[in-house]
Amino acid sequence: MFRVYSKKKISEELFTVNLLQEEVEKVMGGNLFLDYPHLKQKDCVIVERDTAVQNPTFDESREEIREMTREEKILWLEEIDLLIDGEYIENGKIKEIKYDETLGFLSPAWNKEEHIWYEKATIEEKEKKWVEIINNLKPIVLEGPFPFVKDGITYYQKLRVDKDVPLVSSTLSTLTRHPESTVKWSFDDENNDIVLGLADIERLQDTGVIFTNAVYDVERDLKAQKPNLLLTIEDYKVLVEEKLKEPQLLLSKGE
Repeated sequence: MFRVYSKKKISEELFTVNLLQEEVEKVMGGNLFLDYPHLKQKDCVIVERDTAVQNPTFDESREEIREMTREEKILWLEEIDLLIDGEYIENGKIKEIKYDETLGFLSPAWNKEEHIWYEKATIEEKEKKWVEIINNLKPIVLEGPFPFVKDGITYYQKLRVDKDVPLVSSTLSTLTRHPESTVKWSFDDENNDIVLGLADIERLQDTGVIFTNAVYDVERDLKAQKPNLLLTIEDYKVLVEEKLKEPQLLLSKGE
């Protein structure tokens, strides 16, 4: 099948001839324009294909008919429904305002009239997500490490429920029965393997309890605040560090 298109930016299919090439030669004397004498062949493009080009345009650089791009359909055919979120037309050009992640929207949406991003989520949805974020971060922060000071040196102790917590408890139990004994204790940093006695292990456990309480205090404070969906694990840790500086939660310096 032959299809004839106009040589225009917004092209159109002028007519079709449902014949093979040899049939055109035999039936039409090789002249596809036999029934359309008013059309000038130099102003047309002949395409041999069975299916029509849905949105044809004449590509001058390639001297051929092709399908319009999405951008061309938007600008030439005014198919603005093809614009994606963040896009708008200004002075005959497609411009884009990408969503800024620092806005912290739970469900960012695009206002096509005002060309701005806005929060689509409801207050209830944001509050639910806020609680979810806090609940996901808290267990990670609870594992520490937390600072422990001995003889002016700061060490960092992990607080993993399945490892560190039972180890501290069992060590304390042993030293309580044998108060004259000491243990060689390894912290989670380069300052490893120091000797600790009963008083040190008691203070280590107390320090862990204070740290744990600070984590839960921060959780309570956060849940009472306006949702900040950009909260990170580092943000949570900083808040815990600040909480530990409060007079009622000051860690023992081991002095």
